[in-house]
Amino acid sequence: MATQIDKNGLNILRQVLNLTFNKNLQFLQERFPHIAARFKEHKPKSMGLEMDPLGRLNICGAEGFIYDGDPKEICAKQAKDYFDRPVTGIYRLSQTGWEASMKLFRHANLLKELVELGEEHSKEAVALGERDPYHWFPFFTVLGVGIGYHLETILAHAEKIGHLFIYEPNDDLFFASLHVFDYRQLFEAFTKQNKGITLLVGCEQEEFIHTVQKVMFKIGIFKSCVLPIYRHYDSKTADESLKRFFDNLSNFYAGFGFFEDEVISTRHTMKNMAGGCNLMADSPSGHEFDRPVFICANGPSIDYSLDYIREHRDDIILVSCGTALKTLHNAGIKPHIHIEIERVEYLADWVREVDPSGEFVGDIHLVGMNTLSPGVVEQFKEATLFWKPNDVGTELARVTLMKDFHQYLHLFNSNPTVSNAAMALAIHFKAPQVYLFGVDVGYVDPKYHHSKDSAYYGEFKGAFEKGSSGSHKPVPGNFREKVSTSAVFDWCRHVLELVIRIKGEGTEVFNTADGARIEGTTPCRIEDIELPAPKSEPFDPDAWIAAARVKKPVTFEILYDNFKQRQRTIRKLLKFLTDERVQEIDWATNDVFELFQRNHLELRKHIGGQDNPAVRMIEGSVTYLQITILGYLHMMPNAEVRARFVTAAMKIFHQYFKEMKGIFKGLEQELKELEESRK
Repeated sequence: MATQIDKNGLNILRQVLNLTFNKNLQFLQERFPHIAARFKEHKPKSMGLEMDPLGRLNICGAEGFIYDGDPKEICAKQAKDYFDRPVTGIYRLSQTGWEASMKLFRHANLLKELVELGEEHSKEAVALGERDPYHWFPFFTVLGVGIGYHLETILAHAEKIGHLFIYEPNDDLFFASLHVFDYRQLFEAFTKQNKGITLLVGCEQEEFIHTVQKVMFKIGIFKSCVLPIYRHYDSKTADESLKRFFDNLSNFYAGFGFFEDEVISTRHTMKNMAGGCNLMADSPSGHEFDRPVFICANGPSIDYSLDYIREHRDDIILVSCGTALKTLHNAGIKPHIHIEIERVEYLADWVREVDPSGEFVGDIHLVGMNTLSPGVVEQFKEATLFWKPNDVGTELARVTLMKDFHQYLHLFNSNPTVSNAAMALAIHFKAPQVYLFGVDVGYVDPKYHHSKDSAYYGEFKGAFEKGSSGSHKPVPGNFREKVSTSAVFDWCRHVLELVIRIKGEGTEVFNTADGARIEGTTPCRIEDIELPAPKSEPFDPDAWIAAARVKKPVTFEILYDNFKQRQRTIRKLLKFLTDERVQEIDWATNDVFELFQRNHLELRKHIGGQDNPAVRMIEGSVTYLQITILGYLHMMPNAEVRARFVTAAMKIFHQYFKEMKGIFKGLEQELKELEESRK
C-alpha cells in the first residue's frame, strides 16, 4: 500500500522534476524556441502538479485531482486499452451514387472498380475469422498530454506510427508534463525517414483543425486513410476539439480533384481566355457593394421568398446562384448578377432550356470561375470571371503571370456550391448586409431539398440523391431544433461559416431560410426584415462590372506558351506512375505504403515552382487511388488477402494512369489546333 512520501523523498522528487523540466526547456529552445519562451517563466493559472494524499504525483485543479487514482497506472492502462483496440476513422468511398459520374468520367468507372474490389476482399478477410490487422498508422493524433505518462506507451509503439500529431489545448497541463516526461526522446523517435511529429500547444480548436490539414497536405493526404485519435482526458475544450475534428472530416475528404476534371479546367480556361473573357479585379476599392445583397439559392425556402424578393428587387443587389436562375425566371424576377461555378458542359444546355429565347439570360451579367464552359459564358450579356482556388487553370495563370497575377481576384472559399461563391464575393466587395434566401443547406423533408421549380425535379432529376449518396445527417435548424443535411450541403455550411468568421467583419449576414443553422448569421424571418432606406438610384450592374474588372486581359497565347513547358512534366509524371516494374512486385513481402510514399515524394519535387500546374493536374487522382487502397487495407485482418488485394488494386492504379495518358494527348491536340486557328 502506498504511503505518504517523506521529506527526503520529496526533495529528491523536486530535483528530478526540475531536472526534467530544464532538460525539456533546453530541448524546446533548440527545436521550438517560441514554445520555450512561453514556458520558461510560466505560472500555472488553474492547474498544477501536486502530491496526492498517498504520495503520488498528480495534477490538481479547482475541483480536485484530475486523475482519480494512481496516474501512472491510469495512463498505462488507458494507453494499453487504446492500442489493443484503436479508435479510428477509416476512409471508405460510398458504394452507391456513381451512375451520373460514370457516364462522364473514366475516373468514376475505375474508382468504382477499385471500391468493388476492396469490398470483396474485405468481406473475405473478415469471413476467415483471423485477427491480423494492418497495424500501421500513417497519421496518429494525441488529444491531450495531461501529466504525460501515456506518452511513454505511445513512444513504445513508435514503429506503428508515421506522423505523430500532439495537441494540448491547456498551457497548464503542458507545463506540468514538462516536469514529468522527456520530450527529446519522443521527438528523436519521430525525426527519422518516413516519420514526423507536430506539437501544438494552447491554441483554439480552429487552429488545431487548420494545422492538421496543413500538415496533411505537406506529408501527403493519402496518409489520412485511417485517422486514429487518442483522447487522453475529457474536458469541454477536448470534447469540442474532437467534435470539430470529426465534423470537418467530410470536408477534408471532399474535393481532392481528379485528372479529367483538371483537363476540363485547362480546356475551359484556355478557351475563355481565347474568347477574351473579362477578369474580376482583386481590389474592391472604388466598387464596393453599397447596399444590401440578396443571395438567392435554390433551397426549398426560396419558394416562400419570391414575393418579397420581387417587391424589393430595385432597392438591393440581387444575386442568383446556379439553378435558382430557373426559379427566378419562372417568377419573372431578373437578377442583377448571376453566379455559376460548375464546369460541366451540360450546364450550357440547361441555361438554354431555362430561357430558349435568350432575352432573359442575355440581359444578365454572369460572374463565375475560370473553369466555366464557354458554352455557358457566351449566353449571358457579359461574363466576368474570377480564379478558382486549387485549380490547374488558376495555377497555370499564377506561374505565368507571376506578380501580375495578384491584380486579379483569386476567390477563396468559393466552393463547393454557388452559394459559397456568392457569399465570398459579397464579403470581398464589402456588402454592408447580406440576406440569404433559399440557402437552406439542409431540408425538413428529404424529398424536398430544392425549390419546387428546380431543375432537380426536372432536367437534373435524381442528381441530388446520387450526389448525396443517401446520407441524411441531423444538424441544428435555423428556425427549428433539427433538420437533415447531405455531405455536400454540410461542406457548404462549414465553408459559409468559415468565410463569415475570417473575412466577414463589417458585413451583417441574415438567414431567412428554414434550413440548417449557419454560425455567424442571424436567423431572420422574412416578415422581420428591416432594410435600410433605399438609395436614390437602383443598382447599375453595367457600371459596377465595368469598374470591378481588370482592364488588362490575360491572353490565350501567354498561357499556352507556359502550358507547353508544363506538359513535358505531366508526361514525365504519367510515365513514372505507369512504370511496368511495379506490376512485378510481390506484395506479400513488400509494403505498398512505401511505394505510395515514393509517389508522393516524386510529386513534391515539382511543387513550389513553375511545375505547380503539372502536380495539380495529377495529385488529386493519385490521392483518390492511394487513400482508397490504404483505407481498405485497414479493413482486412488477413495478410494473405491484403497481398492479393494490393496486387489486383495496383493493376487498376496502372490502368487508370494509362488511360489518363490518352486523355491528356487529346487535350494537347485540342489546344494545338486552337493555337493554329488563331494565327
